[in-house]
Amino acid sequence: MLSTQTEKQKSKQRGVPDAAKTLDEVLHASNNVLDNAFENLGKRAGKNHVAQLIFSRILNNMAESLVPALLENSTKMQHLLGASDAKLNEEVLLMLQMESARSERESEMIRKRAEANKNFFNMLDKKGGAFKVKDVSDLLGITRQTIANQREKNKLIAIRVGHDFRFPGFQFKEGKKINHLEEVLSKLPHGISGVAQTGFFLNEMELPDGTVKAPADVLRSDKPDNEVVGYIINQAALFGRHIAK
Repeated sequence: MLSTQTEKQKSKQRGVPDAAKTLDEVLHASNNVLDNAFENLGKRAGKNHVAQLIFSRILNNMAESLVPALLENSTKMQHLLGASDAKLNEEVLLMLQMESARSERESEMIRKRAEANKNFFNMLDKKGGAFKVKDVSDLLGITRQTIANQREKNKLIAIRVGHDFRFPGFQFKEGKKINHLEEVLSKLPHGISGVAQTGFFLNEMELPDGTVKAPADVLRSDKPDNEVVGYIINQAALFGRHIAK
């Protein structure tokens, strides 16, 4: 009982708002807590501008990291509201560590994704680049609507870039689609991304004749070997089953 009373007294001294108060009273009390905290910070730091900058960064980082996390967890807020100073500090440090770790993981994921995207388009540049819809329309002599229809029916490889599409250049040769393009695409699982389709065509594989080539290079030749073409088509079907698993 004495411990509970002591905690309540400490809470009042810290200016922690009572849960029974009205919303206006809680907001007023909370503002007082913030004002007191900044005033105390100013007194302790004095004219030490370095210390002021460091504490300002700490407060800013806490605001950016902790406030969103707390707003998503009302139970956690209520728990911290009645915690002792020691417990509050312990919980806050733990939350900061968790949020920092999550931010680092997210930053690393974003960095890796950007690097992979850069490498992918660098690879495309070396294999004929990527065309806009207008370029494909001019190249094949068909309308944009026809291009859209063929893209949706899995008869053209298209990569979404923002709100638009880019069409890898390796699938065209001399104003036409390369040999057996549609046949190979029909074996790949419908609905997979253009990036995955591109990966199949550009990744080298060992062929029945003992050579190691990318399917796109084989299909771009004037007269590709029927046995090799059949092998590529079979690999496309296996690729589809692999993706499905």
